[in-house]
Amino acid sequence: MSGRRSGTGWASGCRRRCHAEVVLLAFAGCTDATPAPLPVAYGPLAFATQSASLPSRAYGVSLGDLDRDGDLDLAIATEDGPVRLFRNRGDAQFDDVTASFGFPSRDPGPLTRERPASVDFVDLDGDGWLDLVVTESLAHPTFWRSREGTGFEPIPLAGQDDVIAGCAAFFDIDADGDLDVFIGTNAIVGSDFEGGRGAFTGDNGAPDVVLRNDGGVFVDVSVESGLAGSSTGETTAALAFDADGDLDLDLFVAQDRRPDELHVNVGGGRFETRSGFMTEGQTGIMGLDIADIDLDGRVDLYASDWGWGRTLLWTEVSAGPSAGEALRFPDMTAALFGDAPVPWAGLTGWGVALSDVDLDGDVDLVGTSSYDVYGGLSRPGRLTVVENLGLGRAAGTFVDRSNAVGDIAAETFNGFGLAAGDLDGDLAPDLVLGVRDRAQEADTLPPEKRPPPESVTSSIIVMNRGTKRLENHGFAIEIDDTTSKNRWGVGALVQVRVGTRTQSRVVTAGGSYLGGSGLRLHFGLGPAARADEVVVIFPDGISARAANVPAGFLRITR
Repeated sequence: MSGRRSGTGWASGCRRRCHAEVVLLAFAGCTDATPAPLPVAYGPLAFATQSASLPSRAYGVSLGDLDRDGDLDLAIATEDGPVRLFRNRGDAQFDDVTASFGFPSRDPGPLTRERPASVDFVDLDGDGWLDLVVTESLAHPTFWRSREGTGFEPIPLAGQDDVIAGCAAFFDIDADGDLDVFIGTNAIVGSDFEGGRGAFTGDNGAPDVVLRNDGGVFVDVSVESGLAGSSTGETTAALAFDADGDLDLDLFVAQDRRPDELHVNVGGGRFETRSGFMTEGQTGIMGLDIADIDLDGRVDLYASDWGWGRTLLWTEVSAGPSAGEALRFPDMTAALFGDAPVPWAGLTGWGVALSDVDLDGDVDLVGTSSYDVYGGLSRPGRLTVVENLGLGRAAGTFVDRSNAVGDIAAETFNGFGLAAGDLDGDLAPDLVLGVRDRAQEADTLPPEKRPPPESVTSSIIVMNRGTKRLENHGFAIEIDDTTSKNRWGVGALVQVRVGTRTQSRVVTAGGSYLGGSGLRLHFGLGPAARADEVVVIFPDGISARAANVPAGFLRITR
């Protein structure tokens, strides 16, 4: 990073408690406040469901500060429509503002057709206010433009109306400073079965859709960009990040029962699809997230899997290949669990997050799931929590804590969307789960093979109540790049160093499954009350750094 230009003013301080504007990479202001003691005794890693009137039949969930008051608000896409919007009062209590923000009481569009949909907070017009993008089945995606935090107005985007749209990802594909749109398309599961597993027809997918943002006009460049992918693709998730270390953004695309795709940025808004980058020919990936898992300073991927009871983990994602070599994404899951069994057997994994829930300085793994009708040994869906002990790549780094995280451990549900973020201002990530109560394929099985009824049938807020987080400190970091239409710094790499340990995260828009955790990054610092150094590499390659940064809410302004 040395030798690159820097010219950034940052703001640091505690959300809702104090705020200080600081320039020229100097810092001032308060540190984070210690949360109040809890009235109920909890364990080191623990979560508790919070009473809230959230929708059932939900898929994608997304977090973002829609009114710029400092706390994270919530959007949920449901089969019944419309998108449901909830504003955070600041203490993780949410008000339904769907109607007052411009969404009809019942959306007449495809969200009522009982098809999955994604929802993402993202600033497409670069005005600093978060917009919403909703992908809909058998219809064009919709860009809901923010009216400065008071409501939304719909603007249809170009695309195909004869395919099932799934995930969305947002990044600057042509380096012109604004965010472009990638829409992953999917297809319907075939009705035949082979060997107890669902079979696909093999030709019922479709190419992905890429919309270039030309000053607010969205132009279909799917073919010319090289990002359309397979003509029979069934895309489930996509993430943009610098996969080859050349300081531009590439795109990883997960395919359902087809070879996954890595599109490498070659400049000029064009991408080349790299082959041979995985050890497996095809997977069943459903959800994705990205962070530095093994604390080597480079970002890694975590992926949930569909129908096979496993999760794939790639390391060294950002290591640039030697000339002529393909990028390799080795699956390290079994090695990191050591002799312990992985916790996903018999589950269909969906939404995921790499999130330092105990604030000890390394990212943990959280995920949601549903009953796996195709996986043989099956059980109802649940919340999965895997603690990262911070041992790098050593065996036993991952420890399954799913059965020891409080009352939520006993709850079962068909969970799809998942987003992680600090909802109550204590800097520790909480969770929102999109739950679907509709009958699953498992309900067509003979009675003796059906799963028991789920205990949770609507979407839920899951608050972080672990005691370990109370011993530690953390950051909640946002970027405000006033020099670019990419105001929230999508694609930026943020690194936080405490002693000899460096954590790395990427600002992403999209990910998880049909939604995401939003544009605010969370870092745990362990017992340290400040970071020795914080470094940001913006999407245009300009870097900035600061030393001796106190824990708390941090806004990085350029």
